[in-house]
Amino acid sequence: MSHLDPEQIEVAAQAVDAPPHLASCEVCRQAVRRAKARRALLAGLTPYTLSDHGFRRVEARVLERLADTAQAPWWQPLTWLVPAAAVVALAIAIWPTPAPGPDTLLPTVAAPAKFRPLPTLTVLAATEARWRIGEATWNELKPQAELRAGTTLTAQRVLLAPATEVSPRLSLSGTATLDAPIALGVGTLDAQVSADLFGVLAGPRRVEAVDSSLVVRRAAGQTTVDVLSGRARFVDVHSGATHELIAPVRARWADGEPRPLVEGQPEAAAPARWPAPPFAWLDLQGLTAGASVAIDGEALSPVPSLWAVTAGKHRLTLTPPGGRAVELELNALAGAPTPVTLADEGAEPPPSPEALQRLSVALRGHTPKLRACYEQWLKATPDAAGELVLALNINAKGRVLSAQVAGAAMSKAATDCLVRTAKGLDLPALGSPQRVEVPLVLRPAGKR
Repeated sequence: MSHLDPEQIEVAAQAVDAPPHLASCEVCRQAVRRAKARRALLAGLTPYTLSDHGFRRVEARVLERLADTAQAPWWQPLTWLVPAAAVVALAIAIWPTPAPGPDTLLPTVAAPAKFRPLPTLTVLAATEARWRIGEATWNELKPQAELRAGTTLTAQRVLLAPATEVSPRLSLSGTATLDAPIALGVGTLDAQVSADLFGVLAGPRRVEAVDSSLVVRRAAGQTTVDVLSGRARFVDVHSGATHELIAPVRARWADGEPRPLVEGQPEAAAPARWPAPPFAWLDLQGLTAGASVAIDGEALSPVPSLWAVTAGKHRLTLTPPGGRAVELELNALAGAPTPVTLADEGAEPPPSPEALQRLSVALRGHTPKLRACYEQWLKATPDAAGELVLALNINAKGRVLSAQVAGAAMSKAATDCLVRTAKGLDLPALGSPQRVEVPLVLRPAGKR
């Protein structure tokens, strides 16, 4: 008995009256029932469309999976057939192997690159920047924020770097998802990378770089890569075709073009200012409105509320509106932001030597309180010793507004104890806000 073909079964599943053939064929009746069930299931599904970023990431993962399959040893799929070699030979003799068609051919792709997981990145500067994870609500992005892999950014400009490493350093203007590789949507990504393999996914091609500086720009389905130093390569994620790029060089292509155009005319992005870790932060919110600021000779315009620098001493030039420039040296410590203020012309004079002497006596009187924090460290580490600096920001009335610790690597509990104790110290009035650095030498009793 002949049966309905697949097209006739689909037609029967939609028809009100059943074809006469179904009355005498149980096989076809079951096929029609399954077709009706499929149509009912599909009718109840809600369509879902991936974002452009999401689609590129899924596409890259699928292609990497195909690469893993393509790299398996040729004999591995046949090992289970070895005990039945005679049966296989008979099968080949009876059923000829069909010629491969379009549906049976897999794309040839390059081996997936071994990217190091992207480290947590610290925001050094941000202008009109937002972030989110997945499809969650967008949040404002501010300096000092820490971003992990999987975060999507959109910004007029944002500077990113690891808090304890030198690389990678990223400057983004546009939209990107932090991952390994980073998925660049639309905009410009300026990257400085060291020994670890770094990647940027830009449409159907991936840019890979080690020990180099490069700028990747993408807009309207077109991508440009400028390699400013070192070397890089681009990989077509569909075909696996690669091309080496040695600085100074530019490569550019549009989605769908078989091969990028390579030129020798790289174009650098606007230079980014990169402090080296560990980072310290300058709090500039207390400056007079309209004041100008220069840090180590670099003018800040407009003046931000928070600015990242390398921990240590820095030269500041502060100019009040209509006033004369004031030069000062500031020791910025890692941790809490260091406040920067500019005294008005009518402010009280600096503290007298007598006031400073009273402050010194008061600090010596508080030595037992500070020593208790050190003894807490000694309980966990009997040989703990070192030298550190306790920096205090004190207002005109002698109240400690903030405290930071730099120097010896004390335990976190002991450091927190020292900061908490310092904020509670009762100090004499100095007449004007002051920043005082108190050197502390930590040694167990009986040791010199």
